[in-house]
Amino acid sequence: MANIIKRDRVRIRFLCDQVGELKTKGLNVRSVFDQCWNRIPETMIQKLNAEELLTYMQRHILPVEVALLTAEREAEAYKTKSA
Repeated sequence: MANIIKRDRVRIRFLCDQVGELKTKGLNVRSVFDQCWNRIPETMIQKLNAEELLTYMQRHILPVEVALLTAEREAEAYKTKSA
């Protein structure tokens, strides 16, 4: 139960901090958070507090996810233009 509360705390802060940047890139903030959260190992979720998890997510996971999602979107746009 404690992990659910921690997830909610991190999610609220993440949404507040990243909503502007991710929306300008055309990404759904909630789905980006869910994908980033799923990449964090369970043991790390248990060990770190909410602030540390947020920092870890923003520094290490978010840039990779944004790059992947942007590349996927560009690939889809290329496929539709060339078809």
